[in-house]
Amino acid sequence: MTSSYDASLPGCGLSPAGSTHREKRMTVIRWVVLLLAAVCGASAAAESRPTDIWLLGSIGVDEQGGVTQLEWRDARTPLHGLIAERITPRVRSWEFIPASIDGKPAPTQTGLAVHLQAQARADGSLDLRFVSARTGPMGLQTPPPGYPGDAARGGVSATVTVDVTVGADGTGSVKDMRFDGHQSRANGYRKSFFATSTQALKTWVFQPEIVGGRSVPTIVSVPIVFCLSSACTEREVRKVSAVTQQEDALPSHLYMADSSEVALKTKVQGTGI
Repeated sequence: MTSSYDASLPGCGLSPAGSTHREKRMTVIRWVVLLLAAVCGASAAAESRPTDIWLLGSIGVDEQGGVTQLEWRDARTPLHGLIAERITPRVRSWEFIPASIDGKPAPTQTGLAVHLQAQARADGSLDLRFVSARTGPMGLQTPPPGYPGDAARGGVSATVTVDVTVGADGTGSVKDMRFDGHQSRANGYRKSFFATSTQALKTWVFQPEIVGGRSVPTIVSVPIVFCLSSACTEREVRKVSAVTQQEDALPSHLYMADSSEVALKTKVQGTGI
């Protein structure tokens, strides 16, 4: 099921087909919307750089590898809603290598992250192309922890990486925590950073991967960057991205498992919408 909106963006080639749309509250990567507004409004549209867009959702895959269910969860803006509506028929046609239990194919319910790039054409329409699509358990609600008071007063920054085991009910438990202090004196604040990270974890909600009606225990790695300045944040986020060594790395605030019980069979990279 897709969520769309009774709205249009002139010049972006994404007007709805005249039907009435209901808004649903879903999460969204807000900075993407701002960037897309700039893309659509640029006078030199043909020369603009492609803008990255991430759409997140839930997908069901049957024993034959076909899509049985699709629901977007981050389409609360008009633009995201219209893009989700536009790509839904294509996504529903994708084929997957199904998960298996004891060597037999089994139905799967899992998370879906679709990476697209949008580029404005000279005529004002929008060119959309798939970059990648990945499945697996993902974070649904991961509000950041508060900054430890003693560390803030001391001007100390750090990165805490939490390896979270995702349970069947969507809650997470700490499997491991790693600490990277940005200053030599940061080690003295390790316990404070760990405590605030652990406290935040209690409020996090994940989408588990369900195969044959059972949750598959999976680890999701969540790097939390504690910084007191924007320059520090940008530097440390780049460092975290480099450590992942992923050619198509997720945005810094999107957390997803590195593996999935299903695999996309259809080639999507570079295909247009």
